Amino acid sequence: MSIDEKLDIALMNEGANLFQGTHDFRRYCAEPKASQNFIRTVEVCEIIENKIYSSNFFPEQSYFFRIKSNGFLRYQVRLMMGQLISLGKGETTLDDLKETLSGRSDIPVRYIAPSSGLILNAVEFS
Repeated sequence: MSIDEKLDIALMNEGANLFQGTHDFRRYCAEPKASQNFIRTVEVCEIIENKIYSSNFFPEQSYFFRIKSNGFLRYQVRLMMGQLISLGKGETTLDDLKETLSGRSDIPVRYIAPSSGLILNAVEFS
């Protein structure tokens, strides 16, 4: 996915750090069910510069959204990335992002990042 606007990557990384820990991710789930458990623990969440993949269609500078968790909800990663993009564009704030993780928020999380460019790197079972 390529975004033509300038994004505040440092702020987005600050936002990514807020996802770390145990939170209620109900705002980050498509088609939630009432009986569903929305509590997830994110061990790692960061935006790092891409120094691994290259291609003639990649921009000069690109980044990874790296996340490790004990489980994911439907569209959770794409909704998280969408929220970080909104943060990087200045359309939302760090306080709004914190509020969306409270389980009591009615702040909309609408932007679902496209699946193009989404790579599942590893799955570990314990």
